[in-house]
Amino acid sequence: KTLAGQDVTLMVSNKTDAEDVAYIDQFDVNDDGSYVCWFSMNDDIANYDVKVKVASGDIETDAITEASTVYQWLDSAVTVEIEEGIIETEVAINNYAGLTGLEYDMLVMFYDADGRLMSCVKGDTTAIADGINYGFHDVEILEGAASARFAVWSGKLGGFPITTVESISLN
Repeated sequence: KTLAGQDVTLMVSNKTDAEDVAYIDQFDVNDDGSYVCWFSMNDDIANYDVKVKVASGDIETDAITEASTVYQWLDSAVTVEIEEGIIETEVAINNYAGLTGLEYDMLVMFYDADGRLMSCVKGDTTAIADGINYGFHDVEILEGAASARFAVWSGKLGGFPITTVESISLN
């Protein structure tokens, strides 16, 4: 609370090249002593140092009690159709941030009538290019499966779902 109302400067710079500043901003400390800053990165934040300074001096980075990373670089959707024992999926991913080196896997999880996972089928790993990407994945319906769920998953950033689709009935 002793910092309430003061200006805070936040600088994010590359760990190996301090002159490579990815982000810098100045904002006020809230009345309760907290501060929040949102910004976008086109790289892994683990490659950067976060420095915080107020007019009265540096804030130790240990004082940053919570830092969250939210991946909002991609928009995606999955369309699912069932044709003669085959699940046909169309994946549309918009890489509007122009990120490079990303890939995704299409996952189809089959469940029995009691909701128990029977199998998880992974499609081929597919590169995500700049702009809008379309991928088509066909999977044979597993015998005895009552429902299926779908996920588009990226393992490049430590493994995170890009999109999921609610369960569909296969009966």
